[in-house]
Amino acid sequence: MKRSLHLPRFYALLILLTSVFSFLGNAQSDGVLIDKSLSVYIPFSITHYSTKHGLPQNQVIDIIQKKNGELVLATANGILEYDGVKFDPISSTPNYKNHIHEKLFWDEKNKRLLGQKYGGTLSFISPKFQDINSVVFADIHNDTIFGLDKDGNLNLLSLNSFKRLRSFSTRLKTSYLISYFKGNCFVGGPDGLFKINIKNGNVLKLYEGQVRFFKVNPYSGKVYVFNGEDLFEMDHQGKKKLVDLQYKDGIQFINDMDFIDESEYFVGSTKGLFYVTPYYVDFYDKNSYLPSSHIQSLLYLKSENCLMVGTGNRGLLKLQLKNCSSINEGSDITEASLGSVIRDHNGNILVAGSNQKIYSIRITEIIDFIQAKSSFSSLSEINNLLYAGTWGDGVILYEDGKEVSRIVSPKIKSHFVHSSYKDSKGRIWIGNSSGVSVGNDPGSIQPFLEDKITGRIISIFELKNGIICLGGSKGVFFIDRNLKLRQHLTESDGLKCKEVRSFYEDGEGKLWIGTYDGGLYCFHNKKLTSINALPNCKLNDDVFTLAKDDQDNIYMTSNTGLWMVNERKLDAFFKGKIPYLVPFFYGNETGILNTEFNGGFQNNFLKTKYGHFYFPTIEGILIATPEELNFRKLKPQISSVRLDRISKSGNYIQVERDVKVIEFLFHCPNFLSKYNVHYQFSLSKPGMPKKWESLEKEAKVRFTLLPPGEYIFSLRAIDGFNDDNPHVEELRFTILPYFYETNWFKTLVALIIALLILGIIRIRINYVKRSVINKNKVNNQLLAFKLQAVQAKMNPHFIFNSLNNINYLLTVEKYEEAEEMLQEFSLLLREVLEKSDFNFLKLSEELRIIELYLIIEQKRYNYSFDFKINCSNELWDIEVPTMLIQPFVENALKHGIAHSNVHGVLSINVVKGLNEIMIKIEDNGIGRTASQKINSSRKGHNSKGMKLVQEKIDLVRMQYGLIIELEIVDLKEPTGTIVRIKIPLND
Repeated sequence: MKRSLHLPRFYALLILLTSVFSFLGNAQSDGVLIDKSLSVYIPFSITHYSTKHGLPQNQVIDIIQKKNGELVLATANGILEYDGVKFDPISSTPNYKNHIHEKLFWDEKNKRLLGQKYGGTLSFISPKFQDINSVVFADIHNDTIFGLDKDGNLNLLSLNSFKRLRSFSTRLKTSYLISYFKGNCFVGGPDGLFKINIKNGNVLKLYEGQVRFFKVNPYSGKVYVFNGEDLFEMDHQGKKKLVDLQYKDGIQFINDMDFIDESEYFVGSTKGLFYVTPYYVDFYDKNSYLPSSHIQSLLYLKSENCLMVGTGNRGLLKLQLKNCSSINEGSDITEASLGSVIRDHNGNILVAGSNQKIYSIRITEIIDFIQAKSSFSSLSEINNLLYAGTWGDGVILYEDGKEVSRIVSPKIKSHFVHSSYKDSKGRIWIGNSSGVSVGNDPGSIQPFLEDKITGRIISIFELKNGIICLGGSKGVFFIDRNLKLRQHLTESDGLKCKEVRSFYEDGEGKLWIGTYDGGLYCFHNKKLTSINALPNCKLNDDVFTLAKDDQDNIYMTSNTGLWMVNERKLDAFFKGKIPYLVPFFYGNETGILNTEFNGGFQNNFLKTKYGHFYFPTIEGILIATPEELNFRKLKPQISSVRLDRISKSGNYIQVERDVKVIEFLFHCPNFLSKYNVHYQFSLSKPGMPKKWESLEKEAKVRFTLLPPGEYIFSLRAIDGFNDDNPHVEELRFTILPYFYETNWFKTLVALIIALLILGIIRIRINYVKRSVINKNKVNNQLLAFKLQAVQAKMNPHFIFNSLNNINYLLTVEKYEEAEEMLQEFSLLLREVLEKSDFNFLKLSEELRIIELYLIIEQKRYNYSFDFKINCSNELWDIEVPTMLIQPFVENALKHGIAHSNVHGVLSINVVKGLNEIMIKIEDNGIGRTASQKINSSRKGHNSKGMKLVQEKIDLVRMQYGLIIELEIVDLKEPTGTIVRIKIPLND
């Protein structure tokens, strides 16, 4: 369906109802919506921008659009960029302001703005002002400048290098208008209109006479020529046709034209604005609520289906096609708040009024249909009877406008009736403020489940499976085909709202529930989900209607306007396929006079066979016309970055560490508020996944005291299209660390700390080592003293026993033997005393001492025993603990052989094992058991020898780590004792 910005007055409403919706971008923060333009007779709304809103001057000479969607406006006092939110100067250098530019060009490749001054001369405006003196009048297409010089030559210049590519002599020195189109340049002036083929330079005259203005239609290629009096449409062969603008007073001058398609266009003149179609021409000036009749420049924004109008004295105008129209004229409708709206069997569109009237809609006005003494709340038509719910008088039944009956108590519990409904089985349901009643006809209606179904019943809806849904102030009641209450959804189930207002069942059987102050819910597979509670859902909390159009869009009225969301996007959001849901928003700019809707009643909207909707409001009835939506890709832009209020720009920014606040300002060029654009950002580290924050309308975000490091600021814009693959704009920045936060400094500090710790540990280890060494020295010294003490105990014991032997010889007067023994004892004593300070002796020395001892003992015992010592020479140098063997030899003699009746034999054998030496001491005495019996009967006997040996073995183990194994075995047949001593060999 073709879009039309203008409609003839007589058929204004009819065409409006069949036109297509257009879309809005980010709402402008400035501008004044002219209230009179909301009249049903005006097909577009008018928003006015002036010096109060950021324009430096109210004469807007030219308007162009950059590829990113932003507008560039040339005024008589500067050139501005406009993104739909704010006006910004195009350049910070004021040089260009000394000249007025009547025509603007945007170089997208090099991001430069060019302009043509009044009277000629092309110049660069931004980023640097510079004249291009070789061109007077020019047009630019792609990378080529097509310019006329003062001599009438047509020069083709490279836009990048300004090198001349080609030149033609046209001799058209007086021409001052030029335009390029598909290989031809059209040149106009006092001598006519000419077409110049840029391939061969051929010149063809298309129009004879003065040309005050001309423009080429880019859709059809036709040229429109204004000669000062009339406007002609011409083809490329010069055939012309008069365009009848149907303006009788004459046109002084046409300043601009812009085209919707090949046959519809706008004409801006000093008398007003013309809208031309193949079927009619309409005209707008001050009498049509335009702030100015002097139209200086035009730009039709195709994606938004709106017209930007630059005036000669009143600034900038935005003309937006209204897809909504509020009808509030006729009767006393302004005093009524409207409720239900229906179409009856006679084709009348009826709406309930709160002022004791039911109204009928007639094209552009409302007339009285029923006058009563009751204030009406809801309407339904059942079996050709009009069921009119009232505020306090029950249900009044009308037939052809006449009252025929009433439904009151006891048939209904409350006379405040919100809904009447007929189900597929022909049953009639009446919802009131205290429950619901049901019956097959008005006479059989009775209260239903009074003890279970309570509160206001506002909306009644039948599912495809025949289940009746009753919605109201107590949640949702589900009644099955057998009139049994199957389920009741309440706040405890998650249904948090003031009232349930509407229902819609989709193709999958999901039940969508619209509520007052609770948003939208979905009931599916016995599970209730709050859509508004899901992250990044921007639906309104009021969902009075769930009205689906023919393009799968669902419209929701509220107390703050009309909202629309595509059903497929809603379903995708519910299933988690897209992470956001933004509805389109329809407010005053779209033609809604009052954005507060009514929805507490059955039939709170009407969809006609033409596809448009009627919605009741508190100020008239709203007619909304859906259209097939055309998707557009949003590309948000990061305008600047403020570092503690100092602005920076670029794709990469370095931030000093002392910056406390980083603020990002961004925008997405949009000129209509209907699109409901939201922004979503993410701040992440390189290589890390993006975590998107919540959607917000505000086009800025700030961060405070960020730690040093590399960051990526990502931005995307989401509007009512809910693009599942939105464009992402990124900016990388690095917060530089203080020197003490750098890695090298941290590494150095860590190294120093590590060295300090290592030093401390080393000192501690050395201290501990010294302590251990000192302690070991002390312990060893103590052990040595103990060992020496034991040794000192053993030596006197040994000496004492030897002296006893000598004393015995003297007593029995064996003086010679005593003298001989004394000499031998002196040798033994000298050996013992010389070796007494040594803890270890060579085995040869130890055995020498034992041998001397045995010689003395042999004489003492009158040679009653023999002894043998066997040790190979290779073992003589092995060191063994001092006096370790002697006590065992002494015990063998004293306690074993001495008590035996047989000749004694004592043998000492020393052999070498793998890692030890084995010392075996064997005697043929009486054995230890018999010896212990003898010793136990002796008074005062206390043998210390073995105790001293065991103590010495323990001390050797403690001090030297030498583990000596000792084994003593008693022999029975024959008797005797074997002592085995195993001494490990040290490496």
